[in-house]
Amino acid sequence: MKHFITILLVVLVQQVFATHNKAGEIVYRHLNGLSYEITIRTYTSTEPGAADSPTLDVIWGDGSAPQTIGRESITFFPELSAKLNIYKAVHTFTGPGVFIISFSDRFRNANVVNMDRSVNVAFYTESKLVINPFITSPVGGNNNSVQLLYPPLDQACINEIYYHNPLAYDPDGDSLVFSLIPSRGLNGEQIPSYVFPDRVTGDPDDVMTIDSQTGDLIWNKPKKPGEYNVAIKIEEYRDGILMGHVVRDMQINVRGCSNQAPEFTNVKDTCIVAGSVLNLTVNAIDPDSNNLILKAFGYPLEKDQNKATFNQISTKPALGNFQWATTCDDIRKQRHQVLFRADDQAVPERLIALATYNITVIAPPPNNPTATSSNENIQLRWEPSDCSNGLGYYVYRRIDSSGFIPDFCETGVPEYTEYERIATIEDVNDTALLDVSVNFGNKYCYLVTTYFADGAESYASTEFCGIRSRLDVPVITKTSVGKTDTSTGQDTITWLPPLQLDTLIGYMGPYQYQVSVIESDGSSNIVFTSPSNNSLSELNTSFVRANINTEDNANTYKIAVLNNNNVVGTSDKASTHYLSTQPTDNAVLLAWTDNTPWQTDSFFVYRKIEAGNYSLLDITTDSLYTDIGLTNGTNYCYYVVGKGRYESLPNQAIWNNSQEVCVKPIDNIIPCTVGLSVDGNCELEQNLLSWDDANLSCAQTNDVLSYNIYFAPQQGQPLSIIIGTVTGSSNTSFIHTQQNTVAGCYGITSVDSVGNQSALSNIVCIDNCPEYKLPNVFTPNGDGVNDTFKPISSKFIESATFTVFNRWGDIVFTTKDLSIGWDGKHQQTGNLVADGVYQYIAEFNKLTINGLVPDKINGYLTVKSGDSK
Repeated sequence: MKHFITILLVVLVQQVFATHNKAGEIVYRHLNGLSYEITIRTYTSTEPGAADSPTLDVIWGDGSAPQTIGRESITFFPELSAKLNIYKAVHTFTGPGVFIISFSDRFRNANVVNMDRSVNVAFYTESKLVINPFITSPVGGNNNSVQLLYPPLDQACINEIYYHNPLAYDPDGDSLVFSLIPSRGLNGEQIPSYVFPDRVTGDPDDVMTIDSQTGDLIWNKPKKPGEYNVAIKIEEYRDGILMGHVVRDMQINVRGCSNQAPEFTNVKDTCIVAGSVLNLTVNAIDPDSNNLILKAFGYPLEKDQNKATFNQISTKPALGNFQWATTCDDIRKQRHQVLFRADDQAVPERLIALATYNITVIAPPPNNPTATSSNENIQLRWEPSDCSNGLGYYVYRRIDSSGFIPDFCETGVPEYTEYERIATIEDVNDTALLDVSVNFGNKYCYLVTTYFADGAESYASTEFCGIRSRLDVPVITKTSVGKTDTSTGQDTITWLPPLQLDTLIGYMGPYQYQVSVIESDGSSNIVFTSPSNNSLSELNTSFVRANINTEDNANTYKIAVLNNNNVVGTSDKASTHYLSTQPTDNAVLLAWTDNTPWQTDSFFVYRKIEAGNYSLLDITTDSLYTDIGLTNGTNYCYYVVGKGRYESLPNQAIWNNSQEVCVKPIDNIIPCTVGLSVDGNCELEQNLLSWDDANLSCAQTNDVLSYNIYFAPQQGQPLSIIIGTVTGSSNTSFIHTQQNTVAGCYGITSVDSVGNQSALSNIVCIDNCPEYKLPNVFTPNGDGVNDTFKPISSKFIESATFTVFNRWGDIVFTTKDLSIGWDGKHQQTGNLVADGVYQYIAEFNKLTINGLVPDKINGYLTVKSGDSK
């Protein structure tokens, strides 16, 4: 929640030639089919001489002729010298499409600071309507625009932070994106003289921004008094698709203020479960001990039913009570915004404070969920949601419990819980799901949420779990690599017999097992078929698959049991663990797969160095491990052993080996990027570069041996020239000297012991200090002092043309020599010119970081050929 100060000034300066438009917007709502109703709101001046518009011409954006609509109502705001005008109209579009609904109205009010001659600039605003029949969202393809619940006329104080929020409420629950755009003129054309309000002064402390998600507009801090206009564009997105926008053109009046603004002390955002009552005490204080009037704005206070209430309890200090009995109809993915305003009662200026209060109304969780094993499935049930306006339920699942309990305001099921959504139930009255995709022996845990049309989700249910424990198919208990090789590798596969296979009652044998390998494309190949036997207990339940590639990939297996060559039961798939390694500087990163139907509790990491023996390195529950403190270039070999279990067979540990992998650590970590600074010296014509010791300023690496200095002579050119290499990490400076220039751009990289080079540092550009200075008098009298006219200074000048004119405009001397060297003689006659004042023009090219930049000096010089004294 943002909490800033906004200022309300009651005393306004009247404008003699004021016309009328100050602010306005267009909003719309869907009626039925392709019919929409628009509402145009304009805020116009009531000062003497202000114009009036009983009608407006609206353009529908569908090619139809403009429609003239009449004003329905007027509301006066005497303290602002303004009135609110309401215009409404209904239009039926011919089909789906994108339509820009707009209007232009004569003139704005005079003297708007951030545009020239605003009295002659038309007022314009627009809204975009998208009718998209292909939207699959539960809300559909029709659209209602945002409703803006806080007025667009506002006041601010010089050198005080100004805060505004339009209180945009979207009836469809669409996601909103806010941005600042320039105000527009007639028919939406650009206003050539328009600048944003914070660009008027050029002061770096004068900055206007808007939060793209909340709509909080902050001007920190206005520097110049007067009226300013800026437009706020509010875009609506539904499932990532743009559904329309509204453009509000608003006006801010900036004044100097002597009074101090009030402050709110306890307005903080909150969440509430639908059906609960929100009760908030609002506190505000005034530094000048003025009485305060509290007000509240926002959708909860304007809705048709179960609207919120706000009552002021006291004025000094100010206390108010906001109360809202929420219902399921108030559940939204987007937050409800309430804007509290505190008006002080100072004379002659009244100041206000604004505070935005965001309220998220959340659906309660589905209650009393259960998970019951049913043959080879798990039956899930829960009670219907307390909110019947929900569309249905999301069901999430993971293996084993996470212990997840939703935090305050934490809706749905976050990714960090490692739950996966497995089902969407599209009927809020359907409260059961049979989970048929469960493997034998595992504990499956579930969470259920209610979802709504705008994408909102309820709090998650309590976690509930079930186990498929019926042993009615073969159950794999080992897929372990016995030998690592590309052609002579071995895998061992073992399994439990299907002792509870009901179909065996009708089949008295003979029985067989079939072992199949699952290929990467999903196909399967039989790699082993056991001899047949009339008794399952007599059949062997293990198989060693030899002469295979176990080095380059994991192998995945499944077991089938056959009766008279008919498959009567198939196991779940199980893969060998596959270990991958990535060498890096003095370390190896290890990662392995775990695609098994059992729950793996821990992994044992084994390592051997060069030709030594394997020993246990560590035990971890993750599928990632980093072995550090190694020696680059030394050969290290690894394999991983997973220890797992089936939940229904807790006393039977399952052990499986990965393949072996050998790897040598290498230094492939680039050094740290250092920060560069450059000090230019125009007098010495050299630049001093300095930076930090990379080995001391960064823990990423400590083997930097040198630095490369990169250069470009002009700004914008790539830095591709190495002008120097500095050896030794502690040598952190470099002097670059050029001829007749210091201009250029620099960057630096650090280089380590194996030649790894860091990313380029920040680029620093230095410009010349061009100077072409001429005297205003010289005495060509032959005494050896000041006999020739020459520049006082011509530093960083590439070329020049110097021309002298007499009082009749005739050229008496011209040269392209930088040193000029005029001896006072007429260039054509060779005689000394008469004493007096002569005009000159010096045109020259300055050497700069952006290349040659032309410049010119017009001046006067005095020639005295008599006695120099």
